[in-house]
Amino acid sequence: QLACPLDLGCHSVKRCGFFDEAERKMNASKLASMLSEKPKSASRIQREAVRAKNVKRSDFKNFGEFYPFYLTQHSNSANRGLHFFGTLLALIIVGYCFAMGEYKFLPLSLLCGYGCSWFGHFVFEKNKPTTFKHPVWSFAADWKMFWELLIGKRDF
Repeated sequence: QLACPLDLGCHSVKRCGFFDEAERKMNASKLASMLSEKPKSASRIQREAVRAKNVKRSDFKNFGEFYPFYLTQHSNSANRGLHFFGTLLALIIVGYCFAMGEYKFLPLSLLCGYGCSWFGHFVFEKNKPTTFKHPVWSFAADWKMFWELLIGKRDF
């Protein structure tokens, strides 16, 4: 069997009736709309993929379901870099506080960590941080992404 020349979801030319007049108009219309669409960014494609699986932002049953969604919200490399930098800076500040007994600087670690991350979301990713709806899972996911970036499992 022959494949559909435009790959519009048909299984074969013979079965789908691609060359019928009505079918041809419909496929031409579909092709025209596909060609007129703006190219989608990687982050938009990833977010659409999550939506396509009927995963709503609040329907996560466990961390395993949440983490892939979290990654779709961090598709911009500048945003991931700011998350990494903010988390590293927070880790250094916490280490300093415990090593030197200067616990008054602990809130600074939160300010640096969340400040860098939220800046990345608002300026580069142009989305709302997942911290607002899922603070605990988001905190855990940030550390997981930090580790994956550190060991090279995930790119900046």
